[in-house]
This record gives sequence, C-alpha cells and structure tokens, in this order.
Amino acid sequence: MSSRATFMGVPPEIRDNIYNFVLGLNINSEVVAQYQDHHELHSGFSTIMYRSSEAQLSFPWVNLLLACKQVNAELGAYMKSGTVLKNEENRTYCLDMVGRTRGILTAAKWRRVPCHPSKVDTFVVNLHIEKIPLMNRLRTWGNGGPMPVVRQLYQTLNLMLHKGPVLHRTSPLPRPLKLKKMVMRITASTMNGSQGSANVAEPIPTESDGFDSEIGGIIQHLIAAGMLCGYIDHTQVIDGRGQQDFPTVPVDMPGMPAAWNAYGFGWGGNTSSSVVWRFLEDDQI
Repeated sequence: MSSRATFMGVPPEIRDNIYNFVLGLNINSEVVAQYQDHHELHSGFSTIMYRSSEAQLSFPWVNLLLACKQVNAELGAYMKSGTVLKNEENRTYCLDMVGRTRGILTAAKWRRVPCHPSKVDTFVVNLHIEKIPLMNRLRTWGNGGPMPVVRQLYQTLNLMLHKGPVLHRTSPLPRPLKLKKMVMRITASTMNGSQGSANVAEPIPTESDGFDSEIGGIIQHLIAAGMLCGYIDHTQVIDGRGQQDFPTVPVDMPGMPAAWNAYGFGWGGNTSSSVVWRFLEDDQI
C-alpha cells in the first residue's frame, strides 16, 4: 500500500520553485474601490476611500504561511534568504491606479506584494489617466487650491508608508516603511464613453506622448517640505514628457506647511481627520 503524497514530500528544490512562483504572482487585489473628495466648513477637506465588503485583500504567500508550521518555517526562511532578496522584484510593491484629467482618482489595486513590509525597498505606482478629449495634462491645481487627486495620491502614499499594503488597518506598523526608491509611471488614453474604464487590472492602449502629469511638481513640494525625508530616498516620475529624478534632501525645518492646514494633508499613522474609510455598499455612490 503506497503512502499518501504530501507537499512536504516533494523534493526541496521543487518546493522552492513553487515558493518563487507564489512570490511572483500578480494578485490584482482591490485596495480602494473608489475615491471621493469631502469638505466641511469647520474641519476643511478630507479624502473618503471606499472599499467593497466583498473584496478580500489577499496575498498568496501569506495564505501559504498559514498552511502549517512546517511550510511556515520553510517559506519564512526562504523569503529571508539571499537568493530571494537579491532579486529587486521580490522587494518591490506595485500598485495600479486609475484617474481622470479633471483631477480625481477612481480606483487602486495591488498588482504585486511579494514580501513583508520590513523587506520592501521599492514602490512602483502605475497611474493611468483617462483623458478628456483635447486635454493633455492632469489637472492638479484649481482656483481654490490643490485638486482632489493631489490629496488622494498623498494619502494613499501616507497610508502605505505607515500601515503597509493593508491601507485600511486601524493601527500603524511598528515602524514606517523605509524605501530606497519610488517610481511613478503615468500613462494616458482618451476616455471611452461617459464612465471611462476605471479598470486597473486590464492593459489599456495609451496615448501618452506629450502628456504632462504634473506629478513632478507635487513631488518637489513634498521634498521641499521635508515630508519624504526618512521615508523615500529617491523618486522617479515617468510620463509623456520623459523622466524626472528627485533625490530626497534634508531640510532645516521639516513638516507640513501651515498653508496646507485644512486641505486634508495630515501625515502619519493617525490620519482620522484626513482620511475616512467607508464600505462602497453602504453609500451606493
């Protein structure tokens, strides 16, 4: 009578191949189903981030760690090994986002989260902008100040740095993320219909030549205010006008400028005054 086959009975080198495959999976896991700007007379602006109660944020390697003690120990050791960590892709988080040229974000999904927050050192943001015809730039500033997209990008980054990939978690990480590099790739295409695609999982034909995302200007403001110091060493912005590189430099008096007060730019692990989470089904927006 033959013995029952088990996962731990598979040769170690094959198990390593399986672990490597799991770490490299594109997960396309929804993290923000919809963004909404909010303003109140006395408290100012804030960002509402909606998530679906049916969408489960799931990371395959975490699920595998929970399989059993043996797999947990072996996979944990494999993820900390030099073989894995020397591959930059295994230390890179990748987030796909969709926005519109009138200055809003519509959705965000994790594409890849291959490691524990303590091991990540690169953050890649693929931001696709759905263009209004004849408008070849992302509107980041209006007559009344920054457009919602600035707050929305800012707070998404803030939450990721302080809470990791589970943006809606109630408590911050023991230590914020420390990244060597953030890469923001901005592409654009003309909206198809009144609703647009708002689908961050599907590849979208681009019309990005000459498209000005104005993201570089936002990064310069953050660096000048000292907001990225200690968090991100270098930021790269790539859009239809080419590539811009922004090294983070120390400033004498870091901190949120007073002019940003009431604009929803709270920073840190406690952003209850700047970010509100709601379930999409509750408001039916």
